[in-house]
Amino acid sequence: MAKRKGLSADEKRERVLDIFVKKKEVFQLKEVEKIASTEKGVVLQAVKGILKELVDDNLVESDRIGTSVYFWAFPGKVSRQREACLTELREQLKKLRELQSGILKDLEEEKALGDKQGDMSEVLADLERLQQENKILADRYQKLVENDPKIMDELEKEIKNSTSAVNRWTDNLFNTRSWVMKKFDKSSGEVNRMFNIPEDLDYVE
Repeated sequence: MAKRKGLSADEKRERVLDIFVKKKEVFQLKEVEKIASTEKGVVLQAVKGILKELVDDNLVESDRIGTSVYFWAFPGKVSRQREACLTELREQLKKLRELQSGILKDLEEEKALGDKQGDMSEVLADLERLQQENKILADRYQKLVENDPKIMDELEKEIKNSTSAVNRWTDNLFNTRSWVMKKFDKSSGEVNRMFNIPEDLDYVE
């Protein structure tokens, strides 16, 4: 018999959050741990850490009353938080596309200059920023808890498109480097130094 696959971090978060959304009650930690471990299949020892993440992400509220700490999250609050997060992610995706478009334009201008051995540091800085923003976006997507499969599919496609844009630009840069190597009979290392291209520049996954 095949070994049962364990829950992913996102699945654990979703199941713990579902306790609050479905039951619409206020709980103490021990109560959440019991429900999560007996009804949701989440290991008891992991519940405390998951709750902290949900509180940090403003998906679950918490407050101390006397010596006890209480947790709660009602559907309206969770829905608004998710919608706000999705809106922010879409805005970031829009900015990424605009940045990617500008980078491609810069690359074409550099290529059109032919034998001008100028400094591509500004273009490379744009590429680095695009890569960093894409990584942040992908990380936030992994943490986002959303029950609507259609929205999740749409967001995943947008993130894949953003990643593809980064890799297309990187590929164009590599092609330009090859063109310079042939035209001026230079090695890849010499061209990298000539245009300040990082030696570890690579595609993003």
